[in-house]
Amino acid sequence: MKRMRRAALVLLTSLLAGGAATHAAPLVNTFERPEADKPYALAEWAADGWNAPWELGMDARTLIDTRYANSGDQSLRVFYPQGKFDPQDSGVLAPFALEPGQEYYLSYWVRFDENFSWGTTSYAGKLGLGLSGGGACSDGETCTGYNGFNSRISWRSGGQAAVYYYDMGNHSNYGQYVALQLEGEDIYYPKDEWINIVQRLKVNTVKGGHAYPDGEIQVWYNGESAAHITDLRFVRNRDKVDTAYFSTFFGGATAAFAPAGDSYAWYDDITVSADPADICELRSEGCPADPDQVRSDQALPEQVLPEPFFSDHASARAVFSAFLHKILK
Repeated sequence: MKRMRRAALVLLTSLLAGGAATHAAPLVNTFERPEADKPYALAEWAADGWNAPWELGMDARTLIDTRYANSGDQSLRVFYPQGKFDPQDSGVLAPFALEPGQEYYLSYWVRFDENFSWGTTSYAGKLGLGLSGGGACSDGETCTGYNGFNSRISWRSGGQAAVYYYDMGNHSNYGQYVALQLEGEDIYYPKDEWINIVQRLKVNTVKGGHAYPDGEIQVWYNGESAAHITDLRFVRNRDKVDTAYFSTFFGGATAAFAPAGDSYAWYDDITVSADPADICELRSEGCPADPDQVRSDQALPEQVLPEPFFSDHASARAVFSAFLHKILK
């Protein structure tokens, strides 16, 4: 009842104020619901509110694991087999749908196993989740502004951390790398400990058919700013951020990028939101001791119907206000 009253009060206040724009509810996954020691298949993702039209590797290379957890008792383990590369045989792929938005934040925790291999004789791989939109321009494509964009986190030689993105300014055969840094020093991922990655992507403005260079990518590493790329152009059309892309695998395009031994990474406490207030890792006080409680509270998004719905329907607005007052009694 308290939850209903709170939601109704938020809605009523917004209606009487004229109806302000609000953010969609965050997508959150703590991996606590599913059964342990089982693969985390696409149907299980859907049961937790994450929907994707297809996947690679979820059935064969994931496991709900109790060995490590950033919070709670479980996390998602992803397997990268020795000698295998590209997402057909390494890691996982799944494009999880988001409500299209101009700007999104994505946060997750990851832990590399103590024997994680960065490659064999060549070194590159994609890590965790990224943000994309439209046709998700990638895989050596030229980004025209009409075929989408994407931005992912990666590793390079020795575990060097980088953001890897495709935008209209890309003039190489593949995407562009920018090393993650703290105080001017390159970041190298540690093994056998939890780290947090937060990424923000803001799509550029398009007016009168002109794509303005005001897009941005920002990355935080364990709560500290590690990259801020500005003056980007992602689109010439109306494409927005519409996908949280779980895209992690070894490669590179040859077996030289494959791991020298079986490798594992654990993922936990994933949050995707258009509102930075939902990303506790960016708060000055950090995340609470009981993140599940916060995520439960967040399940009540402060959403309202847009103003145009009421602008010409004053009587409907009055009736609805009376209904809400009744609920709040």
